[in-house]
Amino acid sequence: CAQSSDFIFTLFLVPVFTTLKFYLRKWVNVYYEPKISHKYSGDALEIKLHKITLSIFKTFYFASVSYFGLYFALPLIEGHSPLIWGDGNHLRMHYDFPTVNNPIQIKIYYIVSLTYHLENTIQHFASKP
Repeated sequence: CAQSSDFIFTLFLVPVFTTLKFYLRKWVNVYYEPKISHKYSGDALEIKLHKITLSIFKTFYFASVSYFGLYFALPLIEGHSPLIWGDGNHLRMHYDFPTVNNPIQIKIYYIVSLTYHLENTIQHFASKP
């Protein structure tokens, strides 16, 4: 069951994601700017560097979250298909129906996913048009 402390932890992780993007942008500027500055300049160069930064961050984020979810979180839920390393017994999927007791890995998966989308929403509203 979700608690207010889960959302507080999400709010704590938002600056972590923003900081990771900030330092990734610093690295992108050092590594990629000399490679593409002959082709782009001014605002076009800044847009390209920003796009590269977001693409690299999204690649690492989605790869790591997918790996964590597929190998550490989903197999712990009872009743899932054997295709994702479950036991395949669908009768056990909702055996504790009114209260669902998910493992802590599922909560971590949801919190990190919520953090990613919340950080993107804040960046969207805070950025200039």
